[in-house]
Amino acid sequence: MSDKPTRSFDRRSFLMAGAAVATTGVAGCQNGQSGDGGQSGDGGTTTGQGGDSSSDPLKIGVLAPSPNNNPVGEGMQNAAALAAEQLNANGGVVGRDVEVVVGDTEGTAQAGREAYRDLTLGEEVDFTTGVFNAEVLLGLMDSFADQETVHLTTAVLTPQASQMVSRDYESYKYHFRPMPNAVEFGNAAVDFVTQRFADYGWNRIAGLGLDVDDMAPLQNGILGAVREMEDFEVVLDETYSPGTENFGPLFDQVEENDADVLMPFMPSPPDTAAAVQWARGERQFEFAGLHVPSQSPDFYQETDGAAAYTMSLTGFTPTVEFSEATQPFLSEYRETFDTTGVFSALITYAAVNIAVTAIEQVGEMNTEALISTLESNEYESSQGAINFYGPDHDFAHDMMYQIGESPPIIQQWQPTADDSSRGTQEVVFPSEFQTAEHQSPPWIN
Repeated sequence: MSDKPTRSFDRRSFLMAGAAVATTGVAGCQNGQSGDGGQSGDGGTTTGQGGDSSSDPLKIGVLAPSPNNNPVGEGMQNAAALAAEQLNANGGVVGRDVEVVVGDTEGTAQAGREAYRDLTLGEEVDFTTGVFNAEVLLGLMDSFADQETVHLTTAVLTPQASQMVSRDYESYKYHFRPMPNAVEFGNAAVDFVTQRFADYGWNRIAGLGLDVDDMAPLQNGILGAVREMEDFEVVLDETYSPGTENFGPLFDQVEENDADVLMPFMPSPPDTAAAVQWARGERQFEFAGLHVPSQSPDFYQETDGAAAYTMSLTGFTPTVEFSEATQPFLSEYRETFDTTGVFSALITYAAVNIAVTAIEQVGEMNTEALISTLESNEYESSQGAINFYGPDHDFAHDMMYQIGESPPIIQQWQPTADDSSRGTQEVVFPSEFQTAEHQSPPWIN
């Protein structure tokens, strides 16, 4: 069975999403435990084991947030180092050894610009990758243009960066993103509704989201698309205040409106309480939307199993297989760094390999030729099939959303068959990446 997109998420309703939404859908994965392995960060240099070469090394700059103590930054740093080691073991790139140089963005625009300046003017890197946080990325767009150096973003969702490329291509053409943007995450959620909700017997839908300006466009866009569908009814569209600890009264409203499913739009760590209270209260509706805390590989243990049967839009799970390269990379990452690779590791590894493949296609490190080559080719990667939107697209140089060929995906926490105290993040949509069938909570009548 193949799932194909049937509706488009209204881009205009989501284009102004800001920094909070820009990290939503990936931010929850940063909670993975950091291992003792890993390379030195804070502007350090990591060089894989390579053969002798008389030419200068191909330098890759990694813009990582606090790579020594932030799992997102650590994942970027480690993945780039692993890619470099593998590339050097296979002869390098266009006859050059590969060297990774890490710059610490500290998660702020100012530190990000300083780190980028050190990488490009000081280290003279050939291209850069990384960046987490919309503020940092948007603060760097002019720097990319000034230095005329290709950058591949690996942990920010805001569509504003790609719109800048579209509106002023000659200035900003150096920016690429081998991952879905926030609007494409919305498209994936709408596809999930149209292609799975009826099969699950879900026709009456409730929405509940954090009441902040940055979250409203996502909730309004997705539920607005659902309202246009004949087979579904939005019976509740509600928000809650930041700092809410008791979701009981809100869940009462969901049940009073006889909803089959609650679509949460919950981006922050305190929203863990919503999933726990839904399970402990044995609420008579399912829980499937965007719940960022549940994206963490540790969420099941952190909630003592209350995570079971929750479903969330996400860009990554430890079980997913976007391509033949996904699981081998995750396995080697675990062996090398003694920790589970988070989303930023998978995307950064893909970014490095896509860039060096394009450089090999060109035959040398030539920025203008690299841009043209990235624009005109499809790349198989640990992220699946990657094609970039062209210069005239609203989201120029972002990864195309291709359902069943690359993320996003829908995960469900399911108890393991032989030990319900442990759970796994199974992929239930789309079918091409599915690792398990959807399971309904046993307490729902």
